[in-house]
Amino acid sequence: MNLALTSGASEAAPLVNRKVTTQTQSDDQSNSKEADPRIIRRWKIRRLSQRVLCGALPETEWPRIVRCGWSMNALVALLGSKGKTSWSGIEHCNSIWCCPLCSARIREGRRSEIQEGFEASKNLGWKAYFVTFTVPHSISTSLGSSLGGLREAYKKMRRYSSLKSFFSKVEGVITSTEIQVGSSGFHPHRHCIFFTSSEIGEEEVSSLKSAWAKAVVKEGLAKPNESVGVVVKEATTAGISNYLSKVQENKVSLEMTRSDLKQGRVNGKTEWHCSPFDLLDSEVELPISVEQRYKLWLEYYEGSKGVSAIRWSRGLKKKLGVGEVADEELGALSPNEVEAELRWLKEEYRQLFKKQPFALAQAQALFKVGKYEEAQKVAGGELLLNNEPLAKRNATTD
Repeated sequence: MNLALTSGASEAAPLVNRKVTTQTQSDDQSNSKEADPRIIRRWKIRRLSQRVLCGALPETEWPRIVRCGWSMNALVALLGSKGKTSWSGIEHCNSIWCCPLCSARIREGRRSEIQEGFEASKNLGWKAYFVTFTVPHSISTSLGSSLGGLREAYKKMRRYSSLKSFFSKVEGVITSTEIQVGSSGFHPHRHCIFFTSSEIGEEEVSSLKSAWAKAVVKEGLAKPNESVGVVVKEATTAGISNYLSKVQENKVSLEMTRSDLKQGRVNGKTEWHCSPFDLLDSEVELPISVEQRYKLWLEYYEGSKGVSAIRWSRGLKKKLGVGEVADEELGALSPNEVEAELRWLKEEYRQLFKKQPFALAQAQALFKVGKYEEAQKVAGGELLLNNEPLAKRNATTD
């Protein structure tokens, strides 16, 4: 595998003049003491993802993430309001799998939708069950094989007559596919919230587990252990609080959507598992080489292409009164929400993005906590507070 990047920059490839394994001095000198470290981390992971993919793939196959964050309009703006930020005038790749910035924005938006739907279901008197489906895998099982097996086994299971009683009660379902990776290979699994008109009994749960094991074997995979292959919990806040504690937020919707928040763990010298984003995070120590981390990232990129991360069954949003919002619209602040705006001309922003990208990252992190003037000191630009330039505001105050 060739991880060396092509030399020379171009309009289509703003990052290809930088080596994969090298951080520039400006990258490393970012001071994050007053900034949200998660935002800095996401910028760094996106940067490395762009470099790795540019270096390993022919230019004709570069994905949209290669240009994510690149200036698109004559004016670029960072917008801030009450703990929220958004960008205007830049490209968004909207990759929920390979871009940590777009993933966080989209997953948080979808998390809010799921929480809204969950609360609406309770008002309708429905029950909700949190169900996780997994398939056996080993280090030699490719992500494509296990993901394909997971998807096709789920389709087969839905058609089994033994589950007629179970599915007759189902009003709708939200499915969320999650991928983890570790010393035993890639571990894809599917979380579902089944909304039902009445309670699901033990016999129906047993039938669900048996049907899942049968469907997985039909796909050529090893038979899952019934106690592990399917896990069923009633989706009440109290009922699944222990399961959700690993993400430290007592919300049904968080476990369904925010896999990007889960941190890696190493047990001993060889046992480890983590989220794919952790593969590109230098602060996450893993007992594998950098080269191996990049190889796994590329397999993850290839295997996740075209896979739906979060899906609602047809008509469910309408039943629960949840509106439809496109991925690219999620997280965007409306004009009447904006408290502060930091602006750059296109070329000014591009120079920062190329040479001091983590100044922009720190500015975003400072904007999120309302430190607007500090953000301007870090990244320059023109600062507007409530649509009024800071210089004019200060002159009026004086």
